[in-house]
Amino acid sequence: MGRKTWESFPDPFRPLPNRYNIVITSNSNLIPADTPHSAVVPSFAAALALIDSLNSQHDQVLIDRVFVVGGGRVYQEAMETPGHHVQIFITRVQFEDADICDAFFPPIDTKRFTLQPHQRLTDVAAFAVPSGVQTESGLDYEFLFYEDEATRI
Repeated sequence: MGRKTWESFPDPFRPLPNRYNIVITSNSNLIPADTPHSAVVPSFAAALALIDSLNSQHDQVLIDRVFVVGGGRVYQEAMETPGHHVQIFITRVQFEDADICDAFFPPIDTKRFTLQPHQRLTDVAAFAVPSGVQTESGLDYEFLFYEDEATRI
């Protein structure tokens, strides 16, 4: 995740539980060194190298799946990094005043990433994911899943 995403979580919820938190930022002092299961790195490539390093220190793979949770630059870097299978889980929120928002997911290269049928999303998520447009608190949203067919597992 990027620095702004890390800072968007209230202190009591940082680091996010039950996962290794890697924050991509130029501020190497953002997270105290003794914060469990957390690290600061300067780039997405450095995050992948850290994961490789962590995994190589053990007899079994500790981190076999990486979730990028923002921001836009980190999403873009993840989508453009070759050599990895990329799956994009999107919650597309639709509302009239979307133009007042200040952050958006970067455009998806539809030559590389293919919108998958909803059943593929459910299969990959390994739980029932609501299909079609959902409405909650006056907002319409839907869950979408894109996958890089060339590296599909």
